[in-house]
Amino acid sequence: MNFNTEPNLESLMNIALYDSLPPELVIEIDKYLSFEDSLHFQECSNYVKSVLRFNWYRYDKIQISDDPLDCYIMSSKKCESKRNFSETSLNAVFLTCDKIVEVIMIVKDGLLHRCNPDLHDLLKLSDTSLYPTNGYFEYLFSRIPRQVVVQLQTVSLHIDITRYNNLREFAIMSAVEDLINSIDRLAELHFETFIEISFRPTPAIQPGGYPHRNLMMSEMVLCLRNTLEYHRKTDFIINGAEGYAGITIEEGKTKYSFRFFYKNPLFLE
Repeated sequence: MNFNTEPNLESLMNIALYDSLPPELVIEIDKYLSFEDSLHFQECSNYVKSVLRFNWYRYDKIQISDDPLDCYIMSSKKCESKRNFSETSLNAVFLTCDKIVEVIMIVKDGLLHRCNPDLHDLLKLSDTSLYPTNGYFEYLFSRIPRQVVVQLQTVSLHIDITRYNNLREFAIMSAVEDLINSIDRLAELHFETFIEISFRPTPAIQPGGYPHRNLMMSEMVLCLRNTLEYHRKTDFIINGAEGYAGITIEEGKTKYSFRFFYKNPLFLE
């Protein structure tokens, strides 16, 4: 949406038009705007800005996703509808919405840089790796202002890969670096940390898929070995009949789960 703010006759007429709107209508219009459009809307008129001056105080949760349509801010009290934003505006969102206490990162296809072409180099993703070199948490906390980190209550990472036919497209099968970061650096901090990773390939294992499945299992075992020596709470479940394998690791305020299963409709029910 393009709001004209140039100081000419046309813009002055627009300002007069905005100033004549009832505050209830201004609020109703704003409900349908994205984060960026709402900021532009408020720049159109001091009257509009005053009506919406408490606009951002009610937002206390943010979701960041590799799906451009799934990045939004929201209110835990449901007093405001979800408001979408562009990942390129992430820094502005954190600076504007200074009451955020919960951060959620959603990865659906391993391409977080999809929202921003420049992010590819920032995350240092290879063509075959699902995870950035230093983990998604490293990327996330490099983008969150310190004043927001201090007030955080919950940080979550959800990786749910479903669209690939096999596992050969990935060189790394589990987010080991994010596990290490969360266990060693975040477990004793003031906020809770959740990592949930799910791989759900095609309904049946494909020819040549067994070595990659076994590699994934080995990564699970490696994760467990890295944590057992510290006497952390762990769980490892394998169900060959349903093609399911999953681990859970808990330490302090951190919970890490990693699951793998083929998309079996009977199992999903």
